[in-house]
Amino acid sequence: MSAKTLLQRVEHAQSLQDSGRLAEAAEAFQGLLSEAADREGDNVPDVPLSGIHLRLAQCFRGVGDLKAAVSACSSALECVRSERTPYWSLCKDIHLFRSECLRSLYASFQKFDGDDEENIERDRKEADVIVTTDYSLPRDPSNDNIVVTSLGDALEKASDGQKIFLETGKHSVKEANSLFLLNKSVTIVGASTSRCIIEYRKRRCCPDKSSAALDTFLICGGGLSVIKRVTFRYIPEDDAKEDQDLSEVDSSLGGASGKSLVSSKAFLKCKSTKAMTTRFIGLAAGCLSLEDCVFDGSACPEDVDAVYSR
Repeated sequence: MSAKTLLQRVEHAQSLQDSGRLAEAAEAFQGLLSEAADREGDNVPDVPLSGIHLRLAQCFRGVGDLKAAVSACSSALECVRSERTPYWSLCKDIHLFRSECLRSLYASFQKFDGDDEENIERDRKEADVIVTTDYSLPRDPSNDNIVVTSLGDALEKASDGQKIFLETGKHSVKEANSLFLLNKSVTIVGASTSRCIIEYRKRRCCPDKSSAALDTFLICGGGLSVIKRVTFRYIPEDDAKEDQDLSEVDSSLGGASGKSLVSSKAFLKCKSTKAMTTRFIGLAAGCLSLEDCVFDGSACPEDVDAVYSR
């Protein structure tokens, strides 16, 4: 395809987008990606590959596919790194648009489960171990999976390569702030991103609240593991007042701003503590894939940041 033809096709896709025919425009832009990538080193100044990905992201957001929009923005940023200097001006636009998509996605996770009911039910049926905090939930008699009441028991009973399904509810880890996968490659899938919560707590090691602390939630893997459709939430244990505050502010978490949506760390400052504490999610060993997960810095309503992973 010549540079002129490629430019004409890009202009046609843009006209579809500008006229509101977003589904058709998305299909047109997707059809241009391979051609634009092949000519990436040629002198086609009006057809940056990063710009096509950004346009595609805008179309995806317009039709409500926020996950695809985030993915397209990430692809656009990867392309910018290899393109010529003038296209670096796109970086700011891409970052801002991706942040908007992530905020919208975070808000949608407060209302919906993060996936189709059909996919969630398929994950439940395929699971080898199911973790539930409510034994009254109906079970499929044709499924011979193991049912336990804690994530720790599930990890102990699961074999290498098996799938663990978390029903909605609050699930705690055995260690205060570490999730040990026991040197296994496992898949942990939640029933809902917003309603399936893995809670972790700060270790009581420093009684001096006036000094800043560095807290890390450590995931110790083994091989390639997957964690999908859950929310990781920090629960402070410093004093009784914080425990009381948790019940009062839990419902307000949906209003968190998510200011660090593209970062892997969250900053938090609670009313009951004077120090700023930095939270990190760390991987100690193995390889870990995080899909459709949200990291809430805390249930505290002030200065709560969130991190979305895909």
